Amino acid sequence: MYLADSIIHGRRLAQVYSDPAEELRYLAFSGSEIQVPRRRRESFLATVLVDLAALTGDREFYRDVLHETMAANAAYEFISFRDTPAQFGIEGEGMIRFPNIEFDENPSTLSGWSYGNHLADADRAFRVHDAVGIIAHLLLSSLMRDRYFPTLWPAPPAV
Repeated sequence: MYLADSIIHGRRLAQVYSDPAEELRYLAFSGSEIQVPRRRRESFLATVLVDLAALTGDREFYRDVLHETMAANAAYEFISFRDTPAQFGIEGEGMIRFPNIEFDENPSTLSGWSYGNHLADADRAFRVHDAVGIIAHLLLSSLMRDRYFPTLWPAPPAV
């Protein structure tokens, strides 16, 4: 898996809030002799991959993806948003940071969003979603690059 290899071998991605110059520095020089800032363990992408694996409802696949990212010593990060204006900005009341998510390695089920502590109390509905549809949060996720709204996805099937 590219993400695991990247973390293990020192090829890294810039942090979510990096400016374009820092992103280019990571892309161009990561893994070379030129020193880049400290090694990051935090991985937003690893969190997204584990959540997507859970969405399939296949516990074996979920465990494989989780163990692959765990082998890379990834620290899963996530920002949860309440149905407040904070979901449209970079700070505000209603923004909850999860700097290191704990995923259940052997969940009895993947339904109900119970496999990780970051989604247990997350909002399941948003007014803008009800008014405009999923496109609003897809665009928001694309523009802000530090968020996604997995509780708006179809719930993982009960298996």
